[in-house]
Amino acid sequence: MGTGENSGAWGTITNNNLSAIEEAIARTTDVTFANDAPTASVTLTDSNALQAGRNFRLNLVGTGTAGHVLLLPTVEKSYLINNTLTVDVSVRNGTAAGTNLFNTQTVPAGGAAMVYTDGSAVTSAVSSASAMEVLNALSIGGDASVGGTFKVTGAVTLDSSLSTIGAASAGGGFSDVDGSLRSIPSSRLFTGAAATASALDNGNFILFAGTASSTQVFTLPISADIGTVFTLVNTPYGGKTAAAVTTISAAATAFIAGGEAATANITLATNGVATVLYVTPRGCFITGNVS
Repeated sequence: MGTGENSGAWGTITNNNLSAIEEAIARTTDVTFANDAPTASVTLTDSNALQAGRNFRLNLVGTGTAGHVLLLPTVEKSYLINNTLTVDVSVRNGTAAGTNLFNTQTVPAGGAAMVYTDGSAVTSAVSSASAMEVLNALSIGGDASVGGTFKVTGAVTLDSSLSTIGAASAGGGFSDVDGSLRSIPSSRLFTGAAATASALDNGNFILFAGTASSTQVFTLPISADIGTVFTLVNTPYGGKTAAAVTTISAAATAFIAGGEAATANITLATNGVATVLYVTPRGCFITGNVS
């Protein structure tokens, strides 16, 4: 605006300029997706008129099943994007869904993200924090790395496996959905005269029960994956009597832990517990109330 221009109109111009600033720092606009139009875009022009691309918060609404793309203006700016859809949305710069495929950020279904664009690439606007408190659910889609101590004062629930390079400890114990970290599940009850271990027994325990005068023979597989481990329990179960003698027949090369020689037949004592661990595909160690 040149000197002396827009006399009598400054109030309107100033209000429009302030509204444009307000959009950039505080306002929200809805961006609508549809099944037949999974790409939506927001634009930004050199004008103080209200426009979607200037808003600070973009609220993604609509319908769809997959492949949704949000295109941002090719202008430097930060956005808070809230995805209310039931599908993930890929956020990119450009004027077509196929542009800048490698310069994108994904906002998960039902989630929100803070992103920054330099006009040609979209990146996460938050990559570190000196302190963070999560009051509700925390969902991690990729890898997580903790450089210092990771302390959880409440319960830790695992939907899948937990893998640690070093030791993992929990004062209150770990738990997962099916309870396999709270207790070792029983794979089966052995009441007959003879049985053989199977892949289903890995990670579980097998209960033996018979009569005080019965003799049972349990055969270890001749080979198993390294790390296969299961526990044998010769004890009363469901009102039954522990078998008087249970023999572990070692088709594989089996050592009683601490012993110097392999043995073909190992006795599991009445009311005894033994754990079998395969350290090679055809060799295992047995520890517990065995002889």
